Amino acid sequence: LGQGTIDIQNDTITSAAAIFTLAGISIKLTLKAEYLQQINSDIKKGVTQFGLEDPNYWSFIRQCALKYWKDWDRKEIFEMNMVKPLK
Repeated sequence: LGQGTIDIQNDTITSAAAIFTLAGISIKLTLKAEYLQQINSDIKKGVTQFGLEDPNYWSFIRQCALKYWKDWDRKEIFEMNMVKPLK
């Protein structure tokens, strides 16, 4: 994407992850399971309560996102693993 610094992999894995590479060393960041479960639970709650077409759903999701941003420690929510560099 853009200047070629972001790649989207064509595979069947449906999870968000970021791989950062510097000097031949790559580190993969993924969200820890307990945080992903909380997000999934909140999305399900919003869909059940409002439905996807209701603007209140999007307001609810925004409030959740702001809460995550404020309350979750970015140094604690990710798993970090060394991986083989992408080519």
